[in-house]
Amino acid sequence: MFPRKSAISKQKGFLIPLAVVIIAGLAFLAVAINRLSSQAALSSVQESIAVQAFYAAESGAQLGMHHLFYAATNKLNADATCDAMNISQTFNSIGLAGCSINVTCSRSGTHTSYYLINSAASGCGSNLLPGARTIQVKAFMQ
Repeated sequence: MFPRKSAISKQKGFLIPLAVVIIAGLAFLAVAINRLSSQAALSSVQESIAVQAFYAAESGAQLGMHHLFYAATNKLNADATCDAMNISQTFNSIGLAGCSINVTCSRSGTHTSYYLINSAASGCGSNLLPGARTIQVKAFMQ
């Protein structure tokens, strides 16, 4: 009725170490999948903030071009407008809310004026994930 001692001493119990290895492997796999999914979500948010900052900087460059050439009837007016350009604005619209831009202009050339408009956007996103972009636009007037 009772098993002999020799039969009990021969059993080594290999299933317990196998179960520990399987559980540890599954735990490692769960941690790796969790980390990959959180990194994918974070990169998606960073990409949308970068696009928001790009569009804010592009809007600033368009605003600078508008100020430079809209009222300029000749090269001297455009030169004076470029020298005095220092536009700072914060957007309130839904897509660009919180983004601020700083637009400056520099010029070179004598007979033909070459203008370089720098538009820097910052403040997009949050303090944890800030977004900033800079765009340069070149134009000329004869």
